[in-house]
Amino acid sequence: MLSVDDHGVLLDKLTAMFSDQQSIMTAGNDMIFSVLLVRLIKAHAWHKNYPKIIELCELGITTNVDFKQYYLLENFFYYKALAHFYLEQYIKYEESLFRCYCVLHMEGNRIKIQRFTEWIEKDFNIVFHTFIMKYLQKQIN
Repeated sequence: MLSVDDHGVLLDKLTAMFSDQQSIMTAGNDMIFSVLLVRLIKAHAWHKNYPKIIELCELGITTNVDFKQYYLLENFFYYKALAHFYLEQYIKYEESLFRCYCVLHMEGNRIKIQRFTEWIEKDFNIVFHTFIMKYLQKQIN
C-alpha cells in the first residue's frame, strides 16, 4: 500500500506522461487513452486537485473530438463540471454539466443516463432535468 506522499508522487509522474500525448499514444489505443485518463482524473479528484482535473478533462474532450469518438466523453464533462463547481466557477460548471447531459442523451443508454443522473443530483444537490430546462431558458433570454 502506498503512502499518501508516494501516491502523490506516482500520480504526478503518470499525469506528466499525459501532457505529451505522443509519449503514450500509439495507433489503435485511443480508447485505452480515455480509460487511463478517467482513472487519473478520479485520482486527482481524491486529492482535490481541481485545476488538474479540468486540464485532464479538456485533454480527454479534445482527444475524443480529434478521434471523432465519444468514448467516456460524459465522464470528462461530469468531472469538469464537478471541478468547476468546487472552484466556484459556476458559469463553466453549468456549461460542462449541460454538455454532459447532451452526450448522455446523444448515446441514449438509459442505464447510463440513470446512473449519471443519480450521481449529478447527489453531488450538486439539483434535479438534473430541471437544471437543464433552467440552463436552456437562460440561454434563450
